[in-house]
Amino acid sequence: MCSSCEAETPPKEVELLKAGEAPALTPQEEGGSYPIVPNELAFYGHSLADVNGVLVALAVGVYGKVLGTAVDADIWAMCRPYGEDGALGQDAAWEKRGWTPQVVAKQLGKKIYGGPLSGPKAVVRGKQLFLLVSNFTLRDPPSPGVFGWEAADWDLALFVGGVEEPTAVGGGKQVSWATPVSLKTKLATEMQRHSWKELYAFGGARGVAVGEKKILFPLMGTSVGAEERRFACTVMYSEDNGGQLEASCGACGC
Repeated sequence: MCSSCEAETPPKEVELLKAGEAPALTPQEEGGSYPIVPNELAFYGHSLADVNGVLVALAVGVYGKVLGTAVDADIWAMCRPYGEDGALGQDAAWEKRGWTPQVVAKQLGKKIYGGPLSGPKAVVRGKQLFLLVSNFTLRDPPSPGVFGWEAADWDLALFVGGVEEPTAVGGGKQVSWATPVSLKTKLATEMQRHSWKELYAFGGARGVAVGEKKILFPLMGTSVGAEERRFACTVMYSEDNGGQLEASCGACGC
């Protein structure tokens, strides 16, 4: 019988992060800003990336209260190194015991509670993984004279993960995350020039890598007036793999 006539292999799936179940973290990952209560824990998707021989599944973990009060959110990673020869084995992704959990991003500021923690899908370049994260909380009610919703506080940060060869005999590849870089002050001049009050990186969009060193992420800038709230689509970009960051002038009305 020819191979083309054989029955197709049915699709497989593995549930890496499950609502109501908190993955077992390493001692370095424990002791977050708030306790993890399993029955208040839920996840929604973010990114799936292949970084120098490690599969990285990113998800947003949401911690809610029973009566619907404010929620907190982290970004989690499930990491799965594969073969030393750089080839992804046929069943590598389906062995759940081989995945290691990490908490990548916690709330970005002490004053930011109850706001979403999200951003564009991660960008991979070589041995590095770039993750742009936005966090804000709403002011309720808005300030006098402000039309529509208003952020009480916000922040924007760039997380960079790296995958290097194992240093210990028998050790496996792991993703290590550098200290996140807050962009709120770095982009302050650009924001003032364009009269933006906040910059947000909403989930669902996708960043891109261009050439050898350039990375780009989509952003939304906002300005608040007495009669309307204006939005502008813009791009944050770096030409040296995240070292220096700039924002384009943007297009209003999106």
